[in-house]
Amino acid sequence: MHPVLFSIGGLDIYTYGVFVTLGLFVGLLLLEKQAKKRGLDVDLVSRFAFWGIVAAIVGARIGWVVQYWPMYRGNWWAILNVREGGLAFHGGLILTIIVGFYFVLRYKISLAKLSDAAALPLALGYAIGRWGCFFNGCCWGTPTEVPWGVYSRFAEGLRHPVQIYDSLLTLALFFYLIWRSKSTKFGGQLFLETLMGFAIVRFVVEFFRDSVKFNNWLNQTQVLMLGLFIVPLIIQIINLRRVKSRK
Repeated sequence: MHPVLFSIGGLDIYTYGVFVTLGLFVGLLLLEKQAKKRGLDVDLVSRFAFWGIVAAIVGARIGWVVQYWPMYRGNWWAILNVREGGLAFHGGLILTIIVGFYFVLRYKISLAKLSDAAALPLALGYAIGRWGCFFNGCCWGTPTEVPWGVYSRFAEGLRHPVQIYDSLLTLALFFYLIWRSKSTKFGGQLFLETLMGFAIVRFVVEFFRDSVKFNNWLNQTQVLMLGLFIVPLIIQIINLRRVKSRK
């Protein structure tokens, strides 16, 4: 693990923050490109991106704190301290989607175009950011004896590098989405498949993560991922049937 990347004048620069920032920066550049491709107002999309990032960080922190509330009860400073990690992806995603709906309603933006424009940036930015979790040592995996097992500063023994599993699988999703973007049947389909892809990746990866499980099988995140897969799937089926009925 390498939680502190370097120090300047006694100020520690955390690896986690560097990778999350890098993921956001790359995602923003790609979002601008995708917005132009779909004929969206780039300045308006940039404004959405700013508030979307704020919502993602706040929502992700809220999701994490709620999930591990006993660790933070009565310690308000710890809740605000995110320098060493502690962000839940699903919490950030939910709040960002809410901000997206606000922009769609407030500025009359095409929901389908905006969501599809965000699909590729979301996947690539997330894949990069997960390396911050790996170097920080958080979100550690279950004990293992595989040759690629790693140590975490928060747990004993060799552990599955679930952060890398998550990153590589999400990167594979990113390339799938590039291929898929050339053959979608309706607006918004790319984003729906992004959500379903995230759900599949996280559901699988969570089997290798050291966390409390319901009935010794599924954990809280996996239950949420079932919903994240089923809801977009239903919406996609309905839209595909509509497209088919018009032919």
